[in-house]
This record gives sequence, structure tokens and C-alpha cells, in this order.
Amino acid sequence: MLFASMNIYYKYNPIVAASDYRINIFMEDLQMKQKIIEVLKVEPGREPRLVHLTNDLSALQTAVSVGADYVGLIEIIPLNDDMCILCNEEGKLIGLEPNRRLWGDVLCGVFYVTGQDNEGNLCSLTAKQMEYAKAFFAAPEKISQEEAEATLITGFYIMQEEL
Repeated sequence: MLFASMNIYYKYNPIVAASDYRINIFMEDLQMKQKIIEVLKVEPGREPRLVHLTNDLSALQTAVSVGADYVGLIEIIPLNDDMCILCNEEGKLIGLEPNRRLWGDVLCGVFYVTGQDNEGNLCSLTAKQMEYAKAFFAAPEKISQEEAEATLITGFYIMQEEL
């Protein structure tokens, strides 16, 4: 069984000059085409580097949970049609170290830049994508925990029954 939840936020995207949207993934089963993917790992205070990730839900949850007390949920943030960021959805809430600024937000904890095929599956980055992502996230940023917490957005939604 597959469960997914989508939160959509619209804002200016400097990478593709289009709308930015976030997709939060909560899944019991996730189909993956490539078993091992070549991606860019971006850690707080360090330059990005090439790593290989096992492309299954458990391994990806573990990968985004570096520095956390437990294995967290995955958040996928599309960068454009064929690249996305894989990060810990609860990074700010659980106090992971602030990492990079992105579109007026702060990403906390380790994150990965991955490729994405036309069916939405995670895949390896091409050489061109890797070069682009390395340049975009090259400079480590000093971000305070207070600044990261200030970008935390919470919302309550009232569900009303139609009569």
C-alpha cells in the first residue's frame, strides 16, 4: 500500500525561474528502478561530495537521519524536472544543524541532491547535473539555529464536510 501527502508552497525558484513546490513522502512501499544511485551529499559546514546511496526506503531514511536520535521521514524537494533534494522532513523540528539556505528557507541536517526520472523515481545524477549541483551548493553557510527556527512554518487546516 502506498501513502503520500503533498504540501504545495509557491514561491520564486532561482534555479528554474518557476514555481517551487514540496512533496512530503510517507510511504510503506516505494518503487525504485536503480538499486544504487550516485548522488551529491551536502553536509553542514562542508563542501558537497559524490556518494553512492542504496535506493530503498529504509536506506534513504537512514541517510537523511545523520545526527538524529531516530530514523526520520523523507522530504523530497524538486529543484527542476530532473533533479531533487532528499532531506529529513523533521530536520528543523528535531534541531538538526542548519545546512544551506534555499528559496527563503533553511535546510537542516544532511541532504542529498539526486536525479529524478520522468516517472518520479530517484536516480543517479548525470555528470552535468553533478557539476551544476556542486557549484550551486559549493559554499558552506553559517546559519544560526534561531534563523533556521524562524523559517519553520506550521499550519492548521480545518476539514469541513460538504452538505
